[in-house]
Amino acid sequence: MGLEELKFKIEKETETDAVRIEDEGKAEARRIIEAARNELQKQRQVFKEETDHILEKIEQKASTDAQFEAKRSVMLKKKEMLDEIFQDVKKTLTPKSKAQLPALLKKAQSQMQVSAAYVNTSDKKSLAGATIKEAPIIGGLIAESHDGTVRLDYSFDTFLEQAWQENLNEIVGKLFK
Repeated sequence: MGLEELKFKIEKETETDAVRIEDEGKAEARRIIEAARNELQKQRQVFKEETDHILEKIEQKASTDAQFEAKRSVMLKKKEMLDEIFQDVKKTLTPKSKAQLPALLKKAQSQMQVSAAYVNTSDKKSLAGATIKEAPIIGGLIAESHDGTVRLDYSFDTFLEQAWQENLNEIVGKLFK
């Protein structure tokens, strides 16, 4: 084998090795790119799942907040209506006070010696039999003993408040069924 043949053989082997190395490099590059694509796809899927989960939580919170606000609005409106009804009942009771005052004073006098009776301003001239004083009540009276240590509260305010509290569940049930 001559020098030319040896040179040609070496060049051929080098070229074959270069093609083989290049092919191996290309194959390795394809594997790396494919692995990177797979990893990217996995990360996209994880990100999508996390995003979907976060969006679901946001939607649930928004829904819960909206439901809470709606219930709160309804409750406030119901309370407003109940307050209006309570005030209307007070207005209805006020004119009935004068007729009830003598019986209420008599009831108080049967339980203690009454020195003073507190009534609302418009009922002040409607009662006799005790010292009459003004009180910020809608009707009825508050009887007081001589020494001021005992008071009997027969005010319409107290009667109404007690009746209202005792029957509130029934009132609410009938109004808002």
